[in-house]
Amino acid sequence: AAGDATGVLVVKIELQALQDTWRSAELATAVADRDGVIFLSGVDGWLYRPLTPLSPATIATLSAARTYDGVDLGQAEPLLAGGAIADGNGAPMRLRQSAIGPDGWVLLAAAPLAPVRASARLWAIAAALVAALLTGMLKIWHQRHELVQLRLRQSAMLEALVAERTTDLAREVEARKRTENDLRAAQEGLIQSEKMAALGRMSTAIVHEISQPLAAMEATLAAAGLTLTEHDTRTGPRIETARSLVRRMQRTVRNLKSFARRAPLTMEVIDLRRVVSGAVEIAAPRARALGIVPEIVTPDAPVPARAGPVRMEQVCVNLLLNAFDAAAEAGGKVQVRLGPGPVLTVADTGPGIPEDRLAQVWEPFFSTKTGGEGLGLGLSISRAIVEEFGGRVDIRSTPGHGTEVIVTLPPVDEGREAAE
Repeated sequence: AAGDATGVLVVKIELQALQDTWRSAELATAVADRDGVIFLSGVDGWLYRPLTPLSPATIATLSAARTYDGVDLGQAEPLLAGGAIADGNGAPMRLRQSAIGPDGWVLLAAAPLAPVRASARLWAIAAALVAALLTGMLKIWHQRHELVQLRLRQSAMLEALVAERTTDLAREVEARKRTENDLRAAQEGLIQSEKMAALGRMSTAIVHEISQPLAAMEATLAAAGLTLTEHDTRTGPRIETARSLVRRMQRTVRNLKSFARRAPLTMEVIDLRRVVSGAVEIAAPRARALGIVPEIVTPDAPVPARAGPVRMEQVCVNLLLNAFDAAAEAGGKVQVRLGPGPVLTVADTGPGIPEDRLAQVWEPFFSTKTGGEGLGLGLSISRAIVEEFGGRVDIRSTPGHGTEVIVTLPPVDEGREAAE
């Protein structure tokens, strides 16, 4: 009990050594009592300063107890009055507080903000450098990407221009080739025309020189045949053979005459059946000699056509003789057809004409006969005659299967013929 107390025991602990240690280590460390007054500190400027402004009652209590005798706590500036703390040189510091002991003491530990701020500045600078580096790298990549795309577009444009120019050059080369071919064809046509003119003049000379001798020879042989006796069986066939050769030469002369000089064009309405019949009769000796019997397919009704009868018969004979020779090479057959309309077709089952030679069959003196017979004028003369009549001649041939020659004449205008 209080009345039983006989004395007071006071224990004093010297903390100066601890304070000196904090000061020598430059540790911003301090201890404040339960009233918030710092009584132990490693920073000289903190000692005996309250953390916050003290109330008058607290100041009076401390003065009465003479806790901090000789220190005017009322005039002391609170350490945390401005909301921030600084060291003895005024540098800002970061403060940490923790309670110790049962008496409400507070341990204060402060660290300077300069290293933290320096570190923050370094990190900020490093982050800025990294950001700048990344931005630069991104910009460089973007520029490289744009440069690559630009080069790709330029390459594509260049390729398009090259392709377009190549196409233009190809068209130009093709046009030049066509022009050269046309010029070559025109030149060949001029040369061929000159050849034909020369051949015409030569044919006229040949016809003039040998027509009369051949006629005299044929008449002499005919007269010699009449003087033979019945018992002379060897001379007669020889004379007939010679006459056949002479007549063959006369036919050749007539073809040359037709090639060299065209007769006046006389046209009338004719029946093509009679033309075919007359041509078959003329060509019959040749057919018998080759062992060929032509097949004649004609309609029962007349087949009218406007043409020259003699010259149309010449066309039909020429086609028949060519067909007989072609069929004889392959042991084939010959067929003559009329219709429908004024169309004459002469077909054979001979060896045919190769495709690359079809265009040449119309040229004068061109022949596909292997025996060297004929002058190659038949088709050329026939085509010229038919074209004079206003018609056309077509050839269809398949090697190994035969040839067809189709003569198409203009249809007859019956009303016009009746009016005339």
